[in-house]
Amino acid sequence: MPELLDLIARTACSLTGYEASGVLLADETRRSLHISGVSGSMAR
Repeated sequence: MPELLDLIARTACSLTGYEASGVLLADETRRSLHISGVSGSMAR
């Protein structure tokens, strides 16, 4: 799944023209967000 979330972030960069993008997902408690996919200068 991390590869799919990275692909979503890359696609967002391509569509918006931004240099970096991230996908945030809520944890089980729905109280905090975690970076789950990245692209650009945010890449791992």
